[in-house]
Amino acid sequence: MRRLGTPADVGDVVRLFCSPQANWITGQVIFADGGASLMYSEVPPEIQLR
Repeated sequence: MRRLGTPADVGDVVRLFCSPQANWITGQVIFADGGASLMYSEVPPEIQLR
C-alpha cells in the first residue's frame, strides 16, 4: 500500500476478530502487513510496485 501501517490499522484487524462477523474464522494466520507478504523477494520492489 506504499505506506507504513498504523496502530489504527492493526486495531481494525483486532476489531474484526473480536466481532461476531469473525465467528467462523478458525486456525488462520493473518498477515496485517498491507500486502507486503505478497511480494517476491527475488524481484526488485521497483518492478513490483509499478
